[in-house]
Amino acid sequence: MKLTIGIIASLLLVITTNCTSTESKSEQVIEQAVEHVENSHDLKLDGENKWLVDPEMMVAIRKMETEINNFEGDLMDEFKNHAETISELIGDLTSNCTMKGEAHDELHKWLLPFIDLNDELIKSNSNDKSSELVTKQKEEIKLFNTYFK
Repeated sequence: MKLTIGIIASLLLVITTNCTSTESKSEQVIEQAVEHVENSHDLKLDGENKWLVDPEMMVAIRKMETEINNFEGDLMDEFKNHAETISELIGDLTSNCTMKGEAHDELHKWLLPFIDLNDELIKSNSNDKSSELVTKQKEEIKLFNTYFK
């Protein structure tokens, strides 16, 4: 009888351990998939910290952030003016680039797709598409703030 109880207890322990590890593996896969969707640029943190951006460069980024978050236009001329303002600020940002190393590389992972997004806005001929692109700009600024300071 003691042997039977011991065998049953051992089997329950093995089954419980296997079920728990399977659940945690599934949760890990889901978390990784969510992180990848939220961060399509494959950005990473500096260990557990945000990357430091040079103060001169942050001035242009914060101006872009203000322009993007405050934009409420819905006419093509307004979208075009907005995109041109962002282009000028991107020019300010790149002309003041003094960063080097891994922080610089991570910033470029964010910046190059952002530039492409703004170029797409400049070329857009549709109010709906332009509105969608401004929404994407807002998402990109949130992403920037997740990985940089």
